[in-house]
Amino acid sequence: MEHIRYSIDPFKETEEQAKDVIKLLRPVLPLKIEQVQVKVRIPAEYAAKAYGTVKGYGTIKSEEWRADGSWSSVVEMPAGLYGPFLEKLGELTKGNADAKKL
Repeated sequence: MEHIRYSIDPFKETEEQAKDVIKLLRPVLPLKIEQVQVKVRIPAEYAAKAYGTVKGYGTIKSEEWRADGSWSSVVEMPAGLYGPFLEKLGELTKGNADAKKL
């Protein structure tokens, strides 16, 4: 981190700073972050509030709003965020969402 001259700000989000560091390190070190695709289905009663959270964890590759109001999507995210993503999704939907790696 000395080489890229980045100093840690204790008042900024950790994830935001990590993204900044990775962006600065790419020219110096060849880094590749493994990506995973996750298929998610969220029941209608939680779909609206969970949409923003899901979008925050990765890139939505495809999505479908179903006739019953539920939302289904495929999200691409860094592999390291998969565990925290499942925890947050379970918390938001009280365990009623389905998610699986593709």
